[in-house]
Amino acid sequence: MNISESRKQAIRNFAQDYTDDVLEKMLPYANTKHNREKGYRISVMPAITKDIKIWFENVGWHKPENWPKVGDAIFQLIYEVIEKKNYNSFAEFESKYELSKGFKSGFISPTLFFLNSKYRIINNKTILTVNFILEKKAIDRDLANYMKYVSIIDELIPSLEIDLLNEPEKFDMFCHFMCDKRLGGYAKYIGKSSQGFAAVEIDEEEIAILDNDLEPSGHWEAVYYITQIGKLLGYKTYVADPSREAFGKKLGDIADLSEVPPILKTAPFKEFEDRYNFRTYEELFDFYKEVKNYTEFREKFLRL
Repeated sequence: MNISESRKQAIRNFAQDYTDDVLEKMLPYANTKHNREKGYRISVMPAITKDIKIWFENVGWHKPENWPKVGDAIFQLIYEVIEKKNYNSFAEFESKYELSKGFKSGFISPTLFFLNSKYRIINNKTILTVNFILEKKAIDRDLANYMKYVSIIDELIPSLEIDLLNEPEKFDMFCHFMCDKRLGGYAKYIGKSSQGFAAVEIDEEEIAILDNDLEPSGHWEAVYYITQIGKLLGYKTYVADPSREAFGKKLGDIADLSEVPPILKTAPFKEFEDRYNFRTYEELFDFYKEVKNYTEFREKFLRL
């Protein structure tokens, strides 16, 4: 190889797009056959079930041509935090809304944690558990205040006087226990119904389980989206058959009410059929994406 060829190779390597490496090797993916075959980084604290590009493009968060800038922004954030301890980079990343949209602490903190365990995992389970214990909204998903939230957790754990929880991995398991409905779900279900501080929200895990927000193709998948829309808009939700599943999740696990309010039990649909309009699955899916985009922007705009 002569000097000219070496120079061309160096230029090609320097200009090589590392976007896919960042998105596929640094972010936390679920342990599925698809993800293993694709070579994605499998994490025990996943936030992504399948293809993040398809997922985020489907909900209108990012455009295909935007991904190189997104990948670079994520890499720079992680590099600045791990290598330089530049914690201002959290706020800087989040302020670039066209690049950071959709990337909350549940996506970034698992990577930081596995690079340095002092950076705690802060996902929806962590948030619900800590807020439940402290009986107030003490921590959230935003990255701008991530280090503040880490400090709150670091101060909370010793006060619990449970030695086992001093290990970060064990505390994360404890948060899972506190939010899993089958294990009691004290923070997620009891806390939400009894404490005024628990805001209605859709967490990273619940969004991810939608299999990258696929368009509904059947009745129960449509019910799933209708329920999610209701939750996003702050309504109490109910499903007629909680045992049914859609996108790998039981509908009873996402609905708020186990019984339908008495006023609706005798609704005379036939008598008032002229008041109802037909909507396709595609229209429902489009409406869901608009609602989710609205709630994301509302959260950012109204955040104090």
